[in-house]
Order: sequence, then C-alpha cells, then structure tokens
Amino acid sequence: MNTKFNLFFPSLLLGLFFLIAGCSPRGYVIKGTISGAEDKTVYLLTGRDEFNRVVVDSTVIKNGHFEFKGELAYPELLTVKIFPTHERAIFTPCPVIPVLVDKGTVSIEAILDSIPLATLSRDYDYSRVRVRASRLHDLHVEYNQRKTTLVNAKNEAWQDYYQQYLKAKGNIPVLEGIAERSKVDKAAADLLDYVKQCIARNRDNTMGLHVFRDNLGYKSLSLGLFTVAEVEEILASFSPEIKKTEFYKQVTNEANEAKKTLVGARYVDFTLQDLDGKPVKLSDHVGKGKYVLLEFWASWCGPCRADIPHLKKVYELYHPEGFEVISISMDAEKNKWLKAVEDEQMPWLQLSGEQDVQEELTKIYHAEAIPACVLVSPDGIIVTYNMRDSWMDRKLIELYGNKFSDKD
Repeated sequence: MNTKFNLFFPSLLLGLFFLIAGCSPRGYVIKGTISGAEDKTVYLLTGRDEFNRVVVDSTVIKNGHFEFKGELAYPELLTVKIFPTHERAIFTPCPVIPVLVDKGTVSIEAILDSIPLATLSRDYDYSRVRVRASRLHDLHVEYNQRKTTLVNAKNEAWQDYYQQYLKAKGNIPVLEGIAERSKVDKAAADLLDYVKQCIARNRDNTMGLHVFRDNLGYKSLSLGLFTVAEVEEILASFSPEIKKTEFYKQVTNEANEAKKTLVGARYVDFTLQDLDGKPVKLSDHVGKGKYVLLEFWASWCGPCRADIPHLKKVYELYHPEGFEVISISMDAEKNKWLKAVEDEQMPWLQLSGEQDVQEELTKIYHAEAIPACVLVSPDGIIVTYNMRDSWMDRKLIELYGNKFSDKD
C-alpha cells in the first residue's frame, strides 16, 4: 500500500503543478524519411526566418530516417534543415521544411533534391514535401499558400511600375506615376486584408497569434507596417482563453516593442553630427510644427543618388509650404559622405552618425535597405514609411495641394 502511494504521489504532484501553472507539457515527436540524404546531419531550428533561426537539436539521418523529440511551452514554428555540404554559412542554400509543431507526432516524407531551399522570404512550397501534423499545421500551410499568391501579385504590380519607371528614365508624369503606384497599393491592401481576416478567423486558437507574429513588423506586407492602433486592436481581439496563454504574453511583449516605431508612434530622438561635426538632435528640428522627411541614404547607394533629383524638385515646390527634409547618411567614411553632399548640392540639413548610432537608427527606423524614408508629423508622430517617388508625390498633394505643373 505504501509502495503504491509513493509511486503515485510524485505523479500527482506533477499533475497538480501543471494545473496550477495553467499549462500542460507539450511533448512532440518529429519522424522523418528523407531519400537521398544518407548520413547527412539534419538540424531542428526555432525562429521565423533565416536571420533569427537558432538550432535546438540535431541528429544524423540513418537508413533514410531521423527523429527528434522534445517539449514546447506552446505550439511553435520549427524548421528542419539539411546542409548539403560541410559549409555552415547563414546564406548557404539548404533544403528546409518548416512545420508548425503542436503536441503529438509529426511525420515528414521527402526526397532531398526536391525539398525547397531556404530563402530570405517566409514563403514556402509545401507541395514538394509531405507533412502530416496537427490541424494547426494544416492551417499554417493554407495561410502560407494564400499569402504567397498575394505577395506574388503585389510584387508583379511593383515590377510593372518599376519597368515603366525605367522606360521613362525616372520621368513618369506625376499623376500617371500615382495611378500606377495605386495598383501596387491595391495589391498590398489585398494582402494586408487577408492577413487581418486570417487573424480574425483564428482568434480563439494559436494560429491567429502565429499569423499576427509572422507579420508584426514585416514591411513587405504593404511596403509599410501595422499601425499602433491596428496592433492594439488585434491584441484585444483574441479570445479570453488565448489571452491566458504564455504564447499570447510572448507575442504581446514583441508587439509592445514593435509599437515603439510603427506608424502612429512618436519618433525616436537621436543626436547626430552635421557637416561641420557639430552635434544636432533630431528634436531640434522634428516635432516643431512642420512635416519632416527623414531620408536615409549613402554615397555608395545608387538608388539613393538616383532619387535625389526628384527629392530636390519636390523640396523646391513644397518647402515654401512648410515641408522639411533631413538626410541621414549611412556612410562609414566621412570624406565620401562630404564629397557626395557637395556633388549633389542638396539644400537641406545633412546629418550623419558613428557606426553604433547608424546601427541603432537602422533598427529603429526600419532602414535595413536604403533609400528609406520616414515622414514625421508636425507634432512628432510617424505618419508613413511609404515616402518615395510617386508615393511622396501623392502624400505631398494630400497635405499641401498639387503644386506640380502639367509638364511634371
């Protein structure tokens, strides 16, 4: 009797622990059969894309089979990755299989040469692998496929515009350019609407959280981001049960961090240096009653330099109306920055910063690729990240009226 009690008591305590903690152990098993990958090392990673994936386990494929076991605090997108050679660089083309893992068993079947390779995008062709997993994974596949279609439509619209831009050597008439850009915006809006609908349909399960997290701060949604108001609305829309989960708390923390620089947030102040090396705070010029464009560029950036004539033109037209521009250089070599400023003859404030400041600016203002432009309102609120060429023309017309001539 005592023996039975002693064996039972630890299990009872463990069960009570998980009940009190409000969670349960989510044990999973991933069983894979990969043809053509004998003796290769296969890795299991967490993370949403190639930039932030972290290895959590690895094993060797034997007789075409491998297996992973583990536990998760909540359903999570894991990636099976196989390096074809001994090269382990981040951009090495590697076969990958993303799986939204819940508790239970996942079965994977594939031929090594048919597995899609890792890309910098989050799109994935699940038709080339066979994955049997939870209902959440099935929802993830459905979401991924539809999103990929909409992303491709947006990219095609952008390419159409870009080809016209090249054909016209950058001199597309203003209203014609705005009309073409509107097609890109329509495709981007369709994508964003789908994402929001997908979140709404899954607000009572963790798939909704995954979709929200997947697109939180993801600029290619609409060449912009969720606004602060949209983030708050989406977080509030989840069911009471989902709000009790650790995953919701994790996503909420990430969302609150992202909100600091989304459209609708107050700009972040920095101290930089002007052409003479004197310190200048953004707050000396931003949030002072005028719209201010923060334009991130570099002397070595061809597209940045190509945009300068257009920027000079709109500055000439709209600066008298109150439109201000601040160019912030990402140059590492000051002499090259100074030479480019002299060559381009830009009549507005020019600033730069040390490398650590540049890195922080890049992260805060989503300037991973330049040129990047951020419009800040007269009271210091971020208005839009879509502030180049025809988008800039349209926004300036909205704010100040059409100052362009019939020839522009």
